[in-house]
Amino acid sequence: MKPDDKSECNFKNEGVTVGKAKLTGKIDVIRKQSTNELAIIDYKTGHAMHNWAPKDPYPKIRAHLYKQQLGLYQLMIQGAAHYKGMTVSELALQFVEPDEDGQMIYLTYKPTYEELQRLEQLVGKVWEHIMDLNFPDTSGYSLSLTGVKQFEDDLLNDRI
Repeated sequence: MKPDDKSECNFKNEGVTVGKAKLTGKIDVIRKQSTNELAIIDYKTGHAMHNWAPKDPYPKIRAHLYKQQLGLYQLMIQGAAHYKGMTVSELALQFVEPDEDGQMIYLTYKPTYEELQRLEQLVGKVWEHIMDLNFPDTSGYSLSLTGVKQFEDDLLNDRI
């Protein structure tokens, strides 16, 4: 942490919406990078990831979900009146436990415009399902990143 970092930033009262979906949550660290640029840092415990393309199945899903979490944080900043005019210049995971070589891992992520658009659409679809108390059966999807993405595609394309 740096002296000017803001920690545990609660967005409960920021009124952030994506479509009809109301976004709330706490961001671990918001760090001012420059006059109008912010870094968002999320602390993670457990086994550190060294990159966004792990080889094993479960870490692939974990990386995908972490990217979505960081993307949601960016959407929260963009929609919060408190941060109007600010841009997110960095999204990062800071693993709080050293890896097997004793190194502390700081992993940055820069979502594309298309990734953020897809995430916004996904948030909207999930919100609709929650509001309608329509919880799709997921048992037909494989427990893999492919299965997760197929489920997301089915949500986005109104197949479920």
